[in-house]
Amino acid sequence: DGILKSLQTQSLRPMFPVTDYLKFLFSATNEHGVHSPFVYGYLTRCLYRKPRLHRDKALDVLLKSIPYFKVKTMGLPQSSPGIKELVGAAYPEIRFQQPPYDLLYLEAPDPAIIREAMEEPAQLHNDSLCIIQGIHADKMAGVLWREVRALEQVRVSIDGFFCGLVFFRRQQAEQHFKIRI
Repeated sequence: DGILKSLQTQSLRPMFPVTDYLKFLFSATNEHGVHSPFVYGYLTRCLYRKPRLHRDKALDVLLKSIPYFKVKTMGLPQSSPGIKELVGAAYPEIRFQQPPYDLLYLEAPDPAIIREAMEEPAQLHNDSLCIIQGIHADKMAGVLWREVRALEQVRVSIDGFFCGLVFFRRQQAEQHFKIRI
């Protein structure tokens, strides 16, 4: 009985992201459904540009965003060494772990890390970008992603399914998008 229950649970796990992805596709838009000049420009001049720089969509977003936002400092509080090597090889001028961060990259949604980075003096600034991988990896990741979006300092968020992007632009009206990347 315990083995059967374990097998059923494991066989259902891969279905959650698939059904979540199908729901995402029906509710998401592309650049034509965006009414923010900032987000529209980011999509058309950066994310939708060819070629893809990495087969992993979250890493592709990361690698394309670095030159677009002229990132000089990057925080990787919980990432694997492979990401630092990948970014360092493509952009050797990037400094890691030296705040304030132009870009903070998280491999999983973690409101505590983002809240801490926002509350610590001089860790993130108005134009910082936070890229969060795996926001739909499981139900808990989805809950944490919604917590991140609800943070008071978050002005703009983009749910790209494979990753979430958070901006802290105080001058911008609060907007949350679901975008097919």
